[in-house]
Amino acid sequence: MSSRGSHESLLKQLIQHSHDTDSPTEGELRLPGILERVGSYSICTIILGTACILGSFGFISFLWSGNSTNEGWRQIMITGWATRCVTLTALAIRTSISAQAIVSTSMLAMLALQWHEVPIASSAPVSLLRFANAGPSSLALPLLWPFRRLGPFPIAGVLVLTVALTASLTNITSTALLSDLEIGMLPGNEESMSLYIGKNTSGPGYNFRHYENEWDLWMRRPERFPAFAEAMAEGPVNMTGIHDTGVVLRAFLPIMSQTIRSNLRNFSGPTSLTAMRTICGKPKLDMEIVRDGNMDMGYHLKGIAWLDGSIKESAFVSNDSVKLDCLVPKANTGGTGVPEWHLTFCSLYDADFNDRVPVFKSDFLFSETALANTIPFDNNRDANAVYLVINVTDPHVSLPDYSDSEWTVMKNKTANVTFVISACMSVYRDFQMNVRASRPRNITEPEIQWDISNHAFDTFNIRRQLGATRVAWPLHDRGIMNLDSYSPLEISQTVRDHPASLFLFANTAFASWHQSNYSLAICQFCPFIGDAFAERSQAAVVADILKDTGHPALAIQAYELMVYGISYYNHLVDFDLPDTAMTRSFVPALRPAAWRGYYAVSGLIMVHLGLMLAVITLYFYSGGRRGILGGAWNTVAQLQMEEQDWVWDVAKTRTDRGVRKLFEHRGLKRKFVGLVEDEGSYVIGANST
Repeated sequence: MSSRGSHESLLKQLIQHSHDTDSPTEGELRLPGILERVGSYSICTIILGTACILGSFGFISFLWSGNSTNEGWRQIMITGWATRCVTLTALAIRTSISAQAIVSTSMLAMLALQWHEVPIASSAPVSLLRFANAGPSSLALPLLWPFRRLGPFPIAGVLVLTVALTASLTNITSTALLSDLEIGMLPGNEESMSLYIGKNTSGPGYNFRHYENEWDLWMRRPERFPAFAEAMAEGPVNMTGIHDTGVVLRAFLPIMSQTIRSNLRNFSGPTSLTAMRTICGKPKLDMEIVRDGNMDMGYHLKGIAWLDGSIKESAFVSNDSVKLDCLVPKANTGGTGVPEWHLTFCSLYDADFNDRVPVFKSDFLFSETALANTIPFDNNRDANAVYLVINVTDPHVSLPDYSDSEWTVMKNKTANVTFVISACMSVYRDFQMNVRASRPRNITEPEIQWDISNHAFDTFNIRRQLGATRVAWPLHDRGIMNLDSYSPLEISQTVRDHPASLFLFANTAFASWHQSNYSLAICQFCPFIGDAFAERSQAAVVADILKDTGHPALAIQAYELMVYGISYYNHLVDFDLPDTAMTRSFVPALRPAAWRGYYAVSGLIMVHLGLMLAVITLYFYSGGRRGILGGAWNTVAQLQMEEQDWVWDVAKTRTDRGVRKLFEHRGLKRKFVGLVEDEGSYVIGANST
């Protein structure tokens, strides 16, 4: 007898002996409990994996729904941890889903055997998948291949295919989530900024004339329209024939860089603060055109102005008159074909209307309350102005109804011209203050632009920033900061050691047109016999404000603000008195800006958890009692069936494909097997029916 034959004979004798002498007892054949059949690994994978998936998805939801008000979220974004958090969280989700997919594959292999959906040629590999598998793809082919050959409908196969597809899609969760990230501006951390707030008047760089005598600011094109902080200190007075701006606080920031100003979110420190108020009313006039020049270049008006008695009781307590001597432009387009308001600001330098206008006796500007408690008021430093705003129009032009407005209409038949006139008074006070200012987002400071199609300046963004539009825009839409609070500036010892110039330069800037000996023409193309013309872009802004709102008080105050900005930033460059401020700027950061990837991943997670719930439910209520997950001996022992007795000998020298061909050769290609009861236990076999 050969060696092989002797070994097989010995093995059969041992097996027969074991059956005769070591038959299992009834207790040994008892099936283990449900938890033991599932296995500790599968239970931990299901519970801990679900917790990890839900926790990771919760963290992703926090990243997507958070904003800069949450300090933890903000720190994650500005420190560049957004991509790392997304990548690591996606990895945790992917790992958990993959591990649960392996467990669900084992359960589905058990269900496929329970439902007799396994072809006899695949019974061995499917049985072994209950012990160990590489995921749902390893079970999909054995279950779905016979379906293509008109086998029974494979419910387990469809489920495993869905699980496989879901597990495969988890590989792109990181890509999907990262596609939602975009660079945006977020508030950075608070930082200390060194700045300069004034000029050392005893230093070699100080020149009195250079800083005090600025009489030509109306001739300069604004290089910038810097953002500022603003707050309303006192509301306007409402009355017929009067338009009042109220007391408006504005603070320019001592920061030269446009980029820093544009990205500034919070500012806390010293700066220059100005309180402005402008009121315009309907004047009463007795004037005439003086024929002392070329009337083709404009008109010379002389006469007397006083306030209309109809509003005396409500606003003014005196009808004292004042002489006027004004130069106004000619009412035509100068051959340009561009319609515009032909305006003049005519200073009534000798007028003293301020003492007769109770609205200017405000708590903020003149009383001993508010800022008056903290800053000594010097009446010589108050910038007050009284002037006429005169618009020259053609008498054939249709005018609005000005009866209840601040305008008076006068027609001159001799010169065939119409004058629309308002009497305006302006007052402001300037301070060095510690302020706190903020805004919700970064902005782009407006610039003057030329509209080629309309042959005119596009001034809308500038007018909106200055708050001089028909629509009352919120501060953040205007691109400026909200002036949250202000307090007296405590001058540091460094500044006290030197004679310092801390006052604003707005006084001289304002005086450059309201206290000069000239009438200032505010028009781009109009003929004018005077010497003082506003620069074209300045004139366009003022004229557009009047065309849009009809309120000269808004135009005057916006013009003051423009001229003040020119003066302030012209001198800021050589300030030499140091101080510090605490600032917080918007910084570029990668943060979630879209939801497509988030929704895709959330849908994928919901599908996976739904599949897991379905598989677990089916397992426990269908086939879970007939096998053991992760049991190597159980999976091998259940392969002992009569239909396969012959295969053990030939399988020793055959591949799986060769074994399948043998089953086909024996006519078993479409025979499906599953778990059947055999003397109190279960083995893989065919149904007896």
